Amino acid sequence: MVHCSIFLLLVLIHSFCCATTTTLQQQIRTAFKQNQYSQVVQLLSEWNLKTPHAEPSKKEILTQFELLELLSQSYDFLHNDDKAIDTYERLLTLQAKYKTPQRSLLALNGLGLILSSRGQGARAIDLMHEATKVASKNPAVWNNYATTQHKHGALQEAVRSYKKAFVLSKFKVKVYGYNFANALMDVNQYKKAISTLKTVIKLDNTFAEAHWKLGRCYASSQVNKFKKAVRSFRAALRHVQHAVKFTKADVLFELHDAYLGLPQPKHNKAIQSLEQAVALAPNNAEYIFALEHLYRYTVHFSGLQSIQFKSSALLHKELEQPQQHKRSNLSPMRALTFLKPDQMIKLMKGWSASMLSFPKVTATANRVKTSSTPVLRIGFLSSEWETNSPTMHIMDRLPTLLKTSSVHVYALKNSPVIYPDSTPLSSMENVVVRRFEGLTNQKIAQLITNDALDFLIDLNGYTAGGQPEVLGMLDTSENPNNKNKRGNKVSTVSYLGWPSTFGHSNLVQYAVVDRYVVTIETSALHFTERLFILPHSFFVGDHDYKMKKYMMQIKNHDLSALRMHHRQALFGKNHHQQFVFCNFNQLFKLSIDESDTLQVW
Repeated sequence: MVHCSIFLLLVLIHSFCCATTTTLQQQIRTAFKQNQYSQVVQLLSEWNLKTPHAEPSKKEILTQFELLELLSQSYDFLHNDDKAIDTYERLLTLQAKYKTPQRSLLALNGLGLILSSRGQGARAIDLMHEATKVASKNPAVWNNYATTQHKHGALQEAVRSYKKAFVLSKFKVKVYGYNFANALMDVNQYKKAISTLKTVIKLDNTFAEAHWKLGRCYASSQVNKFKKAVRSFRAALRHVQHAVKFTKADVLFELHDAYLGLPQPKHNKAIQSLEQAVALAPNNAEYIFALEHLYRYTVHFSGLQSIQFKSSALLHKELEQPQQHKRSNLSPMRALTFLKPDQMIKLMKGWSASMLSFPKVTATANRVKTSSTPVLRIGFLSSEWETNSPTMHIMDRLPTLLKTSSVHVYALKNSPVIYPDSTPLSSMENVVVRRFEGLTNQKIAQLITNDALDFLIDLNGYTAGGQPEVLGMLDTSENPNNKNKRGNKVSTVSYLGWPSTFGHSNLVQYAVVDRYVVTIETSALHFTERLFILPHSFFVGDHDYKMKKYMMQIKNHDLSALRMHHRQALFGKNHHQQFVFCNFNQLFKLSIDESDTLQVW
């Protein structure tokens, strides 16, 4: 009887413990469903989640996994990242130990996102990749995977993953489409981004961010459809109350730029938009500097007087601050209109520091072997090879340079030939031509580095289409272990496009000038570059050579008659004017067919 009583007592105790355990588990599940995450943590502190010494049953293992999932998610929701990481790691380690066919999707996804936010990109991407294998048809998982890739620089991979998420949602989840379009923009695939954003807007016409990004696509240098950009930005303004990613002032600022980009710029509308942006954000230095610049070149003197004092105060404050990797809100192009040389070099030091903050690239391919006869390896970098007058003239003279040099021509942008008798890049013989449209700055820098140049001549600078970030990624340091005299160094040169200093000799080492465009006596104060001073003129403008076909129409091929023809087109038959017009830029800026230029004067 005694033994029987003890046995019954043990059975009763076991039954009570199981009932208590089941009740505790149920309380934990209920608390989690009711979003009572602190209570979940408290209840699980009473539950022994350590691995038992004895081999647990399959049911006990699954219970262990479930409770660890609830605990890790609770820490996650409570923003206790350290505890969440520990618990997610513990769960994944246990599942690996018990050789679970598929590890916890919640743990892979949750841990991946937290590690991504902490900058541990490689591990985060691996975890999210495993999560997509566990839930290969889940668009949310693919979207999170893409976000992780995007954040850590795997842009092309992110595009593919965002697309997968959007396709899996059957093109019905607008956020996935918006993210996909964003990634496409980051890899310069603007036409695909436009198509995707149009699909997103069909899903929700009030989605302000989609209209905003569509405007940016249309206003990009690859698309240049500013009329459509204006419409999209105005649509974004109509739905601005729903916006999360931007403010009304942000869109008004971009709208003013779109007005200025129109074939016939609407200066008054641009001024109105920018004035509204400044009124909404009166302390935004970028808006204020832009408005002063706009007032200046539209001769809006009353507006200029009202804003000039505030602009000067902001500029003084910015230029007096340490410029470590911090560029001013005043862009170099706008600064050219009114800054004095001593202010300009201060501003450019900040901009150059931000360019040099990018990681350097190193050669990934075998360097091209030089011939027995030493030749200079020279590269020219521009976005305007077939559209801009000065670069056309350089192309005409490259065959002369080929006698002593190996020449590379780098096109940042694919542009249609718009000038008569332009030399297409495709016709250049014995010249290495590389087109970079759609490539990231890092990829461009990588390709240039692999070409092992002696000199890279930048023809854009901080003008429209330029990508000075590429220069900041080039390694200009010597390799003492390399017996080749050139080492790994490429010397960078500024020529023609940018009429000022770059601000740091590690960004650009030399500038090609003449004594008329730069005051040589004071140049050391205003330039960080060493100067190549040409004896006559640094400008290339051989229009007589370029216009040979027009000379054929003129009697006896008389060059003076050709010049007379253009004078008469500008001034009429009476060309003996008291005022001499001079143009050192593209010819269209001194119009022959219209009276605009003369009418202004």
